[in-house]
Amino acid sequence: MRLALPTILCAGLLTLLLVPLASAQGWDEALMIEYKSFQYTGDTVFAYAYSDLYYPWAYCPANQDDCWNAYSSYASVYISKNGQWQAFGESLSYNTYSEAYRFVSYPDSGDWALEAEHEVDVEWEDWYYQLWYYPAYDWLFDIQYDWLTIYPQPTVSISSASIPDDRITVELAPSGIWGTLMVQLFGGTTHTVYQSTEAGGTHNISFNIPNLPNSEFTGIQATWWAEGQSPSATYSYHFKVLGDYTHSQYNSPDEQRCSGTAQQFTYVTNMTCLAIDCGAATTQNANGRSQWLSEVNENGSGLHTTLGIVSRESQCTARAPYRNTGQPCPSCGGTLTPYQGVARNASNQDLPCNATVYVHGVGLRTVKDTGGGLVLTQLDHYIGVSGCDEASNYPPSKTIRLY
Repeated sequence: MRLALPTILCAGLLTLLLVPLASAQGWDEALMIEYKSFQYTGDTVFAYAYSDLYYPWAYCPANQDDCWNAYSSYASVYISKNGQWQAFGESLSYNTYSEAYRFVSYPDSGDWALEAEHEVDVEWEDWYYQLWYYPAYDWLFDIQYDWLTIYPQPTVSISSASIPDDRITVELAPSGIWGTLMVQLFGGTTHTVYQSTEAGGTHNISFNIPNLPNSEFTGIQATWWAEGQSPSATYSYHFKVLGDYTHSQYNSPDEQRCSGTAQQFTYVTNMTCLAIDCGAATTQNANGRSQWLSEVNENGSGLHTTLGIVSRESQCTARAPYRNTGQPCPSCGGTLTPYQGVARNASNQDLPCNATVYVHGVGLRTVKDTGGGLVLTQLDHYIGVSGCDEASNYPPSKTIRLY
C-alpha cells in the first residue's frame, strides 16, 4: 500500500526549481521498525503487526541537518487456514506507529498462515548548504510471514456401560490419531480395567469381571493421552463386587417324578401366600409320596398330583405343616420366576429383597427368597418344576450387586 503525504513548503523553494531531487541517502529498510506475532493460545489464534519509523535525526523545525517533515505508518495482518481467508485487520497512522491485530476464536485444526505487511512513507529534508535543502521522499515496505499448525483436539466420552454385557463403550475423537487409553473404576477403591494404545473411534472395553476386586464402585473414568493432551470423561455406574459365590439350585419337585411310599399330610386349604386368620383357616388331609414330601420340606414348595402347588406352611404351623397355595411363596413376596429368582442367607446385608444381582457366566437374577441352609456367600437359584433331586449346581462365580 503506497501512502501519499502532503508536500511541505520551506524557504528553499527556489532550490526545488533549480536542482533535481536528491537521492534518499541513508534511508533504507533498516530505518523501519517492524514486528509481527502469530500465536495459538487457549482457544484463540492471535495475529499482530507493528510498523514505525526508526530515524535518529530530529523533526525539521528543531534541526538544520537531515530531518523528516512528516511520515505515515501502515500495518496489516491477513490470516488464512489451508489457503482460505479467515480474518483481516489493518491500521494507518501519521507521525506515529501503527498496530494491526486480529484473532480467531475456537479455530479448527489445520495449517494456519499469517501475512503481515509493514509500510512507512517519509518526507524528509537533505541539507547541503545553509538555508538550502532538497525535499526527498522514501517508501519503505516489507512483508513478513509466519505459520502454525493446529492439531485436532482429542476428546473422550463414555456412552454406556453394562456389567451383564461386560462392556464399557468409549468414544475417542477424532479418527486418525492415536494415544494411550486408560479405563478405571472408582468408588471404594480405584481399579484399572484397561490400558493400551487406541486410535480415534468407538471402543468396547471389557470389565474383565473375573479379576475385579471385591469393592463397591460408583463410576467409570476414561483418560486418553493423545497429541500432548489428556482429556478424560466419567460415567456414573453403581455396583458392588461381592466376590466368588457358591451357586446352587432348588426347584418345586413334581410328585409324579418322585419315588417313595404314600404318606398322609395335612394342609391349609386357603389358596394364598398372604397372611390369613389361622383360627378361621380350614384344613384337609391328602397323601403324597415320601420323597416328594421331603423335597417340599427342603425347597419350600412342590407340585402335587391333584392339588397343584403345595408350600411349606410358615404362618399357621400349629394348624398344619403345609398350605395349598397354588404357586410358590417366596419370602420376599410376589412371584418366584424360574431362572430369575434366587434365595440367599437372610443375614446377607448386601442382598436385600428384590436386589438385582449379576452372576458371571449365568446372568441377571433377582433376590426373592431366603434359604435356611445357605451360607453368606451362596445363592440358591430357583429353576421351576422338575423331578426330585434334579437340581444341580453352577460353578463358583463372580457375583455383583447392581444398583
